[in-house]
Amino acid sequence: VGLMSKFFVKQNQINKDEIKILNEDVNHIKNVLRLAVDDEIIICDEDNSINYMCNISEIEKDFIICKIKEILPNKAESNVDITIYQGLPKADKMELIIQKSTELGVNKIVPVALKRCIVKLEGKDEKKKIERWQKIAEVASKQSGRDLIPKIENIQKVTNILENINNFDLFLNSGTVGFPIPSIAIYFNLGTTIWLIFLVVARYNCGYSFFISNFIIFYRPLSPLFYFLRY
Repeated sequence: VGLMSKFFVKQNQINKDEIKILNEDVNHIKNVLRLAVDDEIIICDEDNSINYMCNISEIEKDFIICKIKEILPNKAESNVDITIYQGLPKADKMELIIQKSTELGVNKIVPVALKRCIVKLEGKDEKKKIERWQKIAEVASKQSGRDLIPKIENIQKVTNILENINNFDLFLNSGTVGFPIPSIAIYFNLGTTIWLIFLVVARYNCGYSFFISNFIIFYRPLSPLFYFLRY
C-alpha cells in the first residue's frame, strides 16, 4: 500500500461507492503511470482526509471512474497542527521549502513579505506564484502519502503574524535570536503573558552545550522563519 499511487479528490467527486477523477490526474493515470481497468489506487478525500482503496472501473478521455473497495485507516497525519510563516527567499528556494515542509507534515504555509526581502510579489504575479506553490504542495503530499494538502496562504506582512499569535499554543522562532550563534526561541502562550525560553546552542569540540534562560515578553523583532504549533 505504501508504494501505491495516491490521488486527491473533492468530496463532490464521490458518489456512494464511486469516485470520479478529473483534470490533470486523468492524464497522469493514463499516460504516465499507464494504469488500466481493475488496477488499484488510493484516493483521498481532501475535504475530510478519508482514504479509499479503489479499483479503476472505467477510463474515458476526460475522467476516470473508480470503485471503492474499502476505507483505509488514517495513519499519516499527526495530531499536532503546524503552520510555517516563511519569509520570501530568492530564486526558487520557496519551492524546495514547500516541498520539504509538506513531506515533514506541515498543515499550512504562509509566505511573509519582510522588510529586507529582495523578492516582491503583487497582483497577478502573486496569484500565479501561490497557484504554483499550491501545486507543489499537492504533488509532495501525493508522493509522501499525506492525507491532506497543506494550504498555501496569500503573502502576509509581519503585522498579520502578530495579530494571530494568540491562536497558537507554542511558537518556535529559528535564527540567531539576538545571539551570534545558532539558537531557537520557544514561546509558550499562557493566556495573558507569553513566556520565552532561549535555547542557545553553542558548539564545542566535545559536542553541543545548551543554555536556558526565561523571560516574559510582549513583543520582539521576528526572524524570517516561524513555526507555529496548535494542539
